Amino acid sequence: RPARLRVTKDMEPDFWFYPKYVLEVLGSEITKSPAHTCHWNETEKRGLALRFPRFERWRPEKGAEQATRVKEIVNMFSD
Repeated sequence: RPARLRVTKDMEPDFWFYPKYVLEVLGSEITKSPAHTCHWNETEKRGLALRFPRFERWRPEKGAEQATRVKEIVNMFSD
């Protein structure tokens, strides 16, 4: 597990992958979540989550550095 990631014990994955592949995921909305840690707010004890996520397609033309960043997710949530 990379040290810079914040993951709760309940959400710990079975496997960790190197950030090598990019895939496109769609969801119905971004919601506040006490279980997910994207843009974690320590005061409110919540982060952001993608509701009903589904795999759309692989993006082999993109590198991991081109994946959506937390700041972009926050902007999508507040729009």
